[in-house]
Amino acid sequence: MYNKSFWPVLMQIILLTTVMLSSPSAEITHSVINLTYEGNFEKEKANNIILTTEMPLTDETQKILKIQSDKKNYFVETKNGNKTIKINAGSADNYFINFIVEKKFYGIKFNNDNDEDEGNRTERWDFQDNLEKTGNVKWNEKIKKTAENITNNWHDSNKDIEDAVKAFRIAKFVYEYVTYDYNSEILSAEDVFNYGQPTGMGYTNLFIAMCRSVGIPARAVGGIAYTNKGFERHSYAEVFIGKQRIPIDPTFLQLPADASHVAFYRDNEARGINVELKWLGKNVSHKGTISAKFISLTDESPIDGWLFNKNLTGENSGMPIT
Repeated sequence: MYNKSFWPVLMQIILLTTVMLSSPSAEITHSVINLTYEGNFEKEKANNIILTTEMPLTDETQKILKIQSDKKNYFVETKNGNKTIKINAGSADNYFINFIVEKKFYGIKFNNDNDEDEGNRTERWDFQDNLEKTGNVKWNEKIKKTAENITNNWHDSNKDIEDAVKAFRIAKFVYEYVTYDYNSEILSAEDVFNYGQPTGMGYTNLFIAMCRSVGIPARAVGGIAYTNKGFERHSYAEVFIGKQRIPIDPTFLQLPADASHVAFYRDNEARGINVELKWLGKNVSHKGTISAKFISLTDESPIDGWLFNKNLTGENSGMPIT
């Protein structure tokens, strides 16, 4: 599935439209991405325009190397682990802000000895919210029974490996069960399970609900990812296993999600990217886009359907998920 002729594509994406996603990206292990927000305002005797939107996060796999803007008056805020950028556009008609983001592939690591009990695992992560049956990640008995049937026949002496394989089996089920629909407005796990034609947000919410129903903490991640159409708005998930939060993309069946995924938020369920507009004076409307292209990338060819884990044997080893 890997293509060495992989090329950068510039894709315009409307900030305020529904999430869009198509077919899987190649499996990229390291990338540097040029990401630009730009837009314009239609206004009538308005000033002090302030645009606030979510922006790329910083964590162990992702960092912002540079921020550039035509507006000097901007600042970054962090709240509940998510970042927003406030752009003071004043009375200007347009704006742009550019991020250079470095993204690395997440390396899954498991201890050979499972010396952690559930109490220690719970103390290490404050993930109680990521087990709740709420909002668009509620599940019914049919969803829970399906998740149990998928996962009950897999056991391992290492609890972390057991949970990881169960999560990967659930992702494989969602990937095969659901059909992508660009025009869908289905978001809830129950509707996705019943009707099976969501966008990436629906894939993610069903995956999260199924994981939680069998006791695996999970949450949503939203941002952009690379597809055969270029960069597009996208949602995927993280599962909490042992000391790790492992990114999994059930829409693309990437385990873990590759380094074309740029995270803008983490939340209880999949949603759009938040944008807020404030001003003084009469009405203001905003039209904005996100564009992205690769500055550089590294690609490899992991075996389809296998989880690579160098720490089990000291060498590249595969763990079947079927």
